Amino acid sequence: MNAFARRYQAPLAALLLVLAVLLVAGGLLLPVYDKHREYDGVLERGQERLQRLTALMRAGPSVNEGLERVQREGIERYYYPPGWSSPQVTSDMQRRVGRLAEAQGLTLNSVQVLPDQDVEGHARTGIRITTVGDLPALRGVLENLATMTPLLFVDGLALRPLPPTRKPGEKEATETRDMQIQFDVHTYRLGSGG
Repeated sequence: MNAFARRYQAPLAALLLVLAVLLVAGGLLLPVYDKHREYDGVLERGQERLQRLTALMRAGPSVNEGLERVQREGIERYYYPPGWSSPQVTSDMQRRVGRLAEAQGLTLNSVQVLPDQDVEGHARTGIRITTVGDLPALRGVLENLATMTPLLFVDGLALRPLPPTRKPGEKEATETRDMQIQFDVHTYRLGSGG
């Protein structure tokens, strides 16, 4: 046994030395690697934040132009006047949105009046629209609503595809691009809140 130990003593010592060096190197390199990964994450988050801030900076002039226009024209233009009652406002909204929806090719199914809410001293009046149509028509409605005054705000947009329909005499159901579309439209009356 003694001869065996002497014969392999040098290679075992070398092997133990190599293992000790690897353990020490691993003990030093793993924390360095972890820090490297941590700093990579910090840099990535910083780049994302920089991109968001750059986009905000680019949008600044258009936002400032809009603010200047509102200040020039007066905020009253964008809201219903305080003298309008809730039924008058909802009737006007139903008329405006209904005409727009039909002009864009949507079929108006129902209009439901939503309860008024007080938001910072102004009455928020709304209606819920249920219609049938396709996405290009809906897009046209939304784009036109965005440019109307008094302002109309869209909320709670829900789309549900319609099932295929089969006409009498047809063997297979016909796919349709139409869907049921439901959304809320809100507006405000200046100084009309409770």
